[in-house]
Amino acid sequence: MKNSVLVSYSRQNRDFVDQFINRLTDEKREVWIDKEDILYTEEWWQAIKRGIEASDIFVTVLSPPYMASPVCNLEMRYARRLNKRFVPILFADINETQQKEDLAKRPLDSFEQSLIAEVPNSHLQAIATENWLHIRKFNWVYIRSART
Repeated sequence: MKNSVLVSYSRQNRDFVDQFINRLTDEKREVWIDKEDILYTEEWWQAIKRGIEASDIFVTVLSPPYMASPVCNLEMRYARRLNKRFVPILFADINETQQKEDLAKRPLDSFEQSLIAEVPNSHLQAIATENWLHIRKFNWVYIRSART
């Protein structure tokens, strides 16, 4: 049986992700992805965590919106904590300094604040820094968009 895959992505990259998922399913991969346009709720976050827990491989579709997203950073942190196998896909060139600045400027809604509060002794910038350090360890798959 082939490994199950969870794809973590920014909704701004959804067209690419849809094509990528089709390729994975053509290869008979078991894929978990959150594609519904739903409100962020505690039930949604628990479903994301269950998807990460059930997956063998955590695919990150890296782009500026992904790296500047609080929720994407929290998903990545959760996968790191579970020692998931990471496959970073670079979809659009990213700049660590710029994405950290974008993340710091982004206003957090109350739900995002509650998720970050669940992380003991941490804040979003620390989580993002840990994520950057983690994904630097891997060979990235380069599948850039035509715009980059």
